[in-house]
Amino acid sequence: VPGGLHDITVEIFHSADEISNNNLAVCKLPVGYPTGALVINEIMYAPLSGQCEWFEIYNNSIITIDLNNWKFRDALGKKLTLTDSYIGIRSGEYAVVAADSNFALDFPDFDQRLITPVSFPTLNNTTDSLFLYDASGQIVDNVCYRDSWGGGTGISLERLDPAQPALSADNWSGSLNTSTPGQFNSVAKLDDDLAILPASFQFADTLDEVGLKADFSLTIKNVGRNLSGYFIVNIYFDHNRDDSGREDELCWSKTVSEPLAPDSTILITGQIRAENAGRNVYLAEIEFRADENPADNHASADLLVAYPAGCLTINEFLAYPLSDQVEFIEFINVTNAPVDLSEWILGNHLSEATTPQVKIAAGDYVVFSGDSVCFNFFKPSGAQVVVPRKWPGLNNSSDRIWLKDLTGKTIDSLYYTADWPLKAGYSTEKILPERTSADSESWALAVNPECQTAGYLNSVTQPENDLSLDSLRLSSVSGDTSTVFSGRYFIANKGRNQACQASLVISIESSPTEAEMHISLNCLEAGRVDSGTFQIGPLFSGTYNLIARILWEEDQVAANDTVSQIVKIAWPEGRLLISEFMPYPLDVLMMSNSVAEYLEFYNPGECEIDVTGWMISDQNTAIRRSIPAGYLLPAGAYFAIASDSSVVSFQGLPADRILITSQFPSLNNSEDALYLYDPTGKAIDSLFYNATWNITKGIAMERISLENPNQALNWRTSVDPAGGTPGQPNSVALHQSLKKAGIKPAKEIFSPNGDGIDDEIGIEYLLPFPSARLTLEIFDLVGRLVYRPAKNLITAAKGVIYWNGASDYGGRARVGIYIIRCVANDLGSTKSVEYITTLVLAL
Repeated sequence: VPGGLHDITVEIFHSADEISNNNLAVCKLPVGYPTGALVINEIMYAPLSGQCEWFEIYNNSIITIDLNNWKFRDALGKKLTLTDSYIGIRSGEYAVVAADSNFALDFPDFDQRLITPVSFPTLNNTTDSLFLYDASGQIVDNVCYRDSWGGGTGISLERLDPAQPALSADNWSGSLNTSTPGQFNSVAKLDDDLAILPASFQFADTLDEVGLKADFSLTIKNVGRNLSGYFIVNIYFDHNRDDSGREDELCWSKTVSEPLAPDSTILITGQIRAENAGRNVYLAEIEFRADENPADNHASADLLVAYPAGCLTINEFLAYPLSDQVEFIEFINVTNAPVDLSEWILGNHLSEATTPQVKIAAGDYVVFSGDSVCFNFFKPSGAQVVVPRKWPGLNNSSDRIWLKDLTGKTIDSLYYTADWPLKAGYSTEKILPERTSADSESWALAVNPECQTAGYLNSVTQPENDLSLDSLRLSSVSGDTSTVFSGRYFIANKGRNQACQASLVISIESSPTEAEMHISLNCLEAGRVDSGTFQIGPLFSGTYNLIARILWEEDQVAANDTVSQIVKIAWPEGRLLISEFMPYPLDVLMMSNSVAEYLEFYNPGECEIDVTGWMISDQNTAIRRSIPAGYLLPAGAYFAIASDSSVVSFQGLPADRILITSQFPSLNNSEDALYLYDPTGKAIDSLFYNATWNITKGIAMERISLENPNQALNWRTSVDPAGGTPGQPNSVALHQSLKKAGIKPAKEIFSPNGDGIDDEIGIEYLLPFPSARLTLEIFDLVGRLVYRPAKNLITAAKGVIYWNGASDYGGRARVGIYIIRCVANDLGSTKSVEYITTLVLAL
C-alpha cells in the first residue's frame, strides 16, 4: 500500500441476509513515508514587521506525497494539523506553510502551493524546533535551529542540501536573496561550486606610503558536491571603481592545481605593491570553468595607504573673525597628484570633524569653514569649499590645528599662540606654502584690501610665476575712421622665476573687422620690467573696448594679466539726424496729450547703431546729457529723449527707443539751439530755431526732408492730430511724388484766407544734382515779382518750399494765377537748371 491516508472498506456478501445496512464498515489506514522523503527546506522565523512567519517544504523523493492529516509543531507546542484534505506534492515540488494567507501579498511572484493551517505556532527568533509528521504519526523531518545558523530580520534560513541531515548547522545558512519561497535556495549546494568565503578577503594592515607591499589573504571553500579541478585566483586593482576586474587592472594571479574536496577550504596569501595613496579597492575573483554559481566567486577588500606628510599644507587661517566674517582654515595641495579627503579628520585641541568626499587637484586650494556665509564676504575663485557637520572652532589667541588622513597619519599641524601674527578681522597667511607650518616665522597678516585671500594666492606670498601687465598707453583714445592708434605696453615679472614663452594678445571687443594681435614677449628675469609698442586701426565708427591680456600657461596670478581701454571713433556728420522736437509743450496733462519737452533723432543709415554715450545739449553746450547703455537704434528707426513720462501718451512710441530723463535740457519756447553729439563729442547734427519758425504751443516741430539742412524752410509744425509723432515718421515728411526733374505745387489751387484750410501750399522740387543752391520766386501774370520764398537755399536733390500767400507789397497776394520760377545751380559744377509752373490763389 503506498504512503498516505487510505479508506479501508469491509463488506459482507450473504444472499439470505435480511438486514443489509449493517453489512458495511469503513476505517482509516494511515501509511507512512520514509524519513527525509519530504524535508523542511527554508524557515522565515523573523519576518519584517507586518509580515507572517512561514516555512517551506520540499518533496525530496521520486513519488507524489499526500499531505492529508499531516501534523507539525514547534519545540514546545502541541501537534497541529497541516491539512485535513488531500494535497499532493509531486517529486521536486515546493510548498509553503504560512501563518497567514496574506503571505501571497508579500510575495506576489510566488506560484507554488500555499498551505495556511488553522493554527500556526510562534517561532522564536533565537532558537526553536520544527517537527513534521506524516499521517501515520512518524517524524518525516525535523530541525532544531539557532539564530547563529543564519537568517534574521527579513532574511530566511535556507537549507544547503536536502539530502543532508536537517539537524546539522553546516547544512543551513542565511539567504543571499533575503528569501526564496517556492524557488531553488540561494545557498543550495550545487555539483560544482567554489566560493570565496564572505569577509575572508582582507589586507593585513594599512601602509605608510605608496610603493610598499601589502600582505593579503582570502579563503576559498568548495561548497559543491564534487571534488574540484584546478582553478585560478586573480586579484585586480579596481582603478575606476566599477566593481569589475579588467585585464589591464590585473595585479596578481595564482593557479591552484590541487583538487579541493567538498566542504574543504584553502587559504590563499600573497603580496601587492601599493600604487596610490588613499582607499584602494581590490577585487578577488575565482576562475573555475565547471562552476555552476559564479555569483560567489567574487570579493572585494580595501587597502588603506597613507598620504605623504605635508601633501596638503595649512596655508591660511582666520582665527579672530569680525561680526561679518566666519572662521576658516585653508589648505593647498602642493603635490602633482589629486588628493581625496574622504574620511580625513580636521581638529583642534578639543574637538575634531570628519571631512566629506572631496578631491583636491594638484595645486588647488580647499577651504574649511564652520559656515559658508563667510564667503558672502569674500568668494573663493576656484577653490573647494567644505563645511563639516561639526566645526572644531578656533580660539582667538591660541589653538592647535591638525589634519589627519584616513589612516590616522598627521598630514600637517601647527600650534599658534598670542606671539603669532593675529589680528581681529585679518587672516594669518603663510608666506610660502613650502615653509614649515609650525614655525611662527612662516606666517604674516594678510595685506590685501579684503584682509584675507581664502581660495587665492596669499597676499603676502610672492608667486613663483607672475607676469603683470602694469599699464597700457595709447597715443589717443579717440579718433576718426582713418586713425591708426599707436600704443605702448609695460610688463613686469613679479614672480620668483624667469618668465619665457609668454605672449600679449591685443583685441578690439565687438569690432567687425579687427582680428586678435599676438605679440611674442621676450624672456623676462624675476623683478625686471619690459615694454613694447604696437599699432591698431583704422576702425569703423563706434565705441570699442581695447583689451590687452598676457597669455602664459605658468602664470599663477590672473588678476594682473589684463588691461582694457575704451577707444572711441567719431561718426560722420549726419549719421544720426535731428528729426523732431517739442520746445513748447502744453501746461496741463490730459489723457490724449503730453506736457513733456522731447527731442527725436533718426538713423538714416543701413546699420544698427549703439547710441550708448551719444549726447544732446541745448544752446548751453557746456552741459551735455548722455544716453546710458542698453539702447540700440536700428536702421530707419527713430529715438526720442523726453523730460517727462507723459510722452508715452503719443501712440506708437516703442518702449525700447525712448529715454525719459530728468536731466533733459530745458528748451526755450521761441529761440534755442539743439545739438546731437557722438561719444567722441563731435557734433553730428544741430539746428538753431527762433521766432521766425512759428513755434506753436503743444505742437512739435518736424523735419520735412531728412536730406536737407536744418534751415527754417525745412521744418514745419506737426500736422498729426496728437501734435507730434515721436518714434514714428514725421507727419510733414516729404513723400516724393515727382517722377522727373522739375517743380510742382502740391495742389493747383490754395486759399490763404486764414480759415485753417489750404492756407499754405507746398511746392515740391526734384533736381538733377545731388546738391544745389536754389532760388524760388513768385510772379504775377504781368511779370512782376510778388514774393521770393527761397533765395540761394542750399538743398539736396529734392525738397519742398511752402508759400502762405505773402507778398512783398504788403498783406496777402491778390486772387489770381501766379507763375512759379525755380533756378538751381549745381554746387559741384557750373551747371544750372530753371523750371517754371503755375498755381491759382483763390478766396
